[in-house]
Formats: sequence, structure tokens, C-alpha cells
Amino acid sequence: LVKQSVVPKHFQETEHTSKTKMFVSMLVLSLLAGGVHSANPLPEYMIGRFVLKTSEGFDAFMSALGIDSSIREVFCALHFTAINTQHSNESITIETETSSEVTTITTFQLNTPFTETTADERIVSTTALLEENYLIKIQIGTPTIIETREFALDGNTMRLIHTMPSNPEIKSVRVYGRQDLPIDPEQPTFIGGC
Repeated sequence: LVKQSVVPKHFQETEHTSKTKMFVSMLVLSLLAGGVHSANPLPEYMIGRFVLKTSEGFDAFMSALGIDSSIREVFCALHFTAINTQHSNESITIETETSSEVTTITTFQLNTPFTETTADERIVSTTALLEENYLIKIQIGTPTIIETREFALDGNTMRLIHTMPSNPEIKSVRVYGRQDLPIDPEQPTFIGGC
């Protein structure tokens, strides 16, 4: 005894739905074949200047990396600004400035491994991914670090989260606020601390 399935009328395929399926399939194939490229992989709310407002767990994170306590003390006292830009060749630059004029610049393309020298001078193999409102950098090295930038959809805040898969208790969360005006060194926005 074979049981026949009954398909409700609104789910039955018509000539119109068949043509729609064919069009969608061709569009998907075109996209996969590289027929459409976005010159700007990052959404606008991820672009701009962000100034450090609060920080938790950064000292413990640096300690787990083996950074000396005197250097950690200096890093905890600095005022950080992150500048995110993207270029017409689909590359992304993250520039980090400090109140002591120390600058690190990292330029990369999404989903493409690259060699990166971190602020603590480790050389790692990094791959950056974009997932919804998260820009994630996976830094493979000793130890491996996951650096996640979580952006509020209104673009006003960015949370920089450092985690260490080999030591799940270690987590640094640094919250940045958007800055539309040049930094006034006489009026720091971050009191310091880790």
C-alpha cells in the first residue's frame, strides 16, 4: 500500500514559480561565479574613529600573554583610538593610535590569511571574517587569540573583545564610542585602567 502525499494548492508548482526558481538559481550561480562584487565589504557603521571608553580584563589578558607588569601598567594608562577604513580594492585597515603617539596599522582582506605582527610583537597567521555586526580576527600563534569587534547597528559603539581559546577564563572587553571630531589631547575621554 503506497500512501500518496497531497500538496496544498498554494505550495503546488506553477509555471510562474518554475520561472522564478530558474531566475533565482541563475542569480545565485552568477553571484558565486563572481558576477557581482561589493567594493565595500564593511557596512558604513563599522567605518570611522572610535575612542576607548571602558576596559575590563585587559590587564589579565596581557598577563596571560606574558607581558611584563611594568609594560602592562603603561598600556593600561594609555588612551586608545581605533580608526577603521576600507579601500576600493576591498582591503580594510584598522589603525590604533594611543595618547603616547604609538600607532599600529593592519591592512587585510576578508577571508584571506595574512601574517600579522601584534602590538606585543607576536607574529601570527591571521584571518579576518565578517559575520553580521562582528568583525572577527582569528590570530593563529602561541597562543591563538580571537579578536572580535562587535558594532552596535547604529554605529555609536564598538566592543573589542579578546579571548584565548586555550584559556577560556581570559576575556578582555574594551568599549569604544564613535568620535566624529578630532581628538583633543587636553580632554582625554578615558581615565585609564584595564
